Amino acid sequence: MNRFLKNIFLISLPVLGFVVLTFWKADERIDPYYWRFVTPKQSSLVLGSSRAAQGIIPNVVDSITANDGMFNYAMTMANSSYGRVYFESVKQKIDPNTKDGIFILEVCPWSISSVTDDESKFREANLFLSKLHCVSCKPNFEYLLRFYSDPFISAWSGANKNMKLNRNGWLEITVSMDSVDVANRSQKKIAQYKNDVLPFYRFSENRCSYLAKTIDFLSKHGKVYLVRVPVYHEMLSLENELMPDFDDKMESLTGSKAVYLNYSKDGAKYQFTDGNHLWKESARDFSQSLGERISFELANATDESLKPLNINPVLE
Repeated sequence: MNRFLKNIFLISLPVLGFVVLTFWKADERIDPYYWRFVTPKQSSLVLGSSRAAQGIIPNVVDSITANDGMFNYAMTMANSSYGRVYFESVKQKIDPNTKDGIFILEVCPWSISSVTDDESKFREANLFLSKLHCVSCKPNFEYLLRFYSDPFISAWSGANKNMKLNRNGWLEITVSMDSVDVANRSQKKIAQYKNDVLPFYRFSENRCSYLAKTIDFLSKHGKVYLVRVPVYHEMLSLENELMPDFDDKMESLTGSKAVYLNYSKDGAKYQFTDGNHLWKESARDFSQSLGERISFELANATDESLKPLNINPVLE
């Protein structure tokens, strides 16, 4: 029996070694989320849905604002709509000593709406962000063991060649931008929102209150900017149908604690992969424009007359 156990142990050693090495090897390539939960606590963040994850590039904004080390902590509408789950995760991700951070909160009607106002039934309530205890552990054994669904071998090669999570948190998507392909993806995305989301979603007081709490919390650590990222005109029409007073709601939330930058009418300036997400090259252009606007706001922050809220923020 002892010899049998010894043989089992010897056979198991290479497997165990491979698993342990894989845990340490796992990095930003394995999926669209893991790297967000192994990086240290941050002093500047991009928050929001996949629009922000794909559309706002931290180092481009940093290069203009003279900020350092902004991290994109935006995920998807399912995982990171505003609510208790995301709020608690953001609180964990912030370096508590931060005093002069820059916080970009991507906002849209979908991220403060739901089929119910009962947070126990929110779409993120049973997803990984609600159950993940540590968002700055390297390696993050809990995420890998509980929530990573692909084969561990993916840690060595990357799970999806069309999807790259950069080390600054920007999710870089590479797809065909042929006009026919873009039109097909856009048609499907618009139809999905029109038929499967719009008829059932309504403004959520609960989500909006957590957005307000997020603003209040982050304003103690730096400057907060609510940003409505541009989308394709058909998607914007659906959003206006869902929440025609959305911009007014955002204005009422900002007060003296945040600035609302509304790019919703700028859709014609950019290209989208599917009508909802900025193409990676357009993301660079948009991040440049956003960085310039934030730099302008920072330079004039002491003069309230130079802090317009619901405008189309294009620098002359």
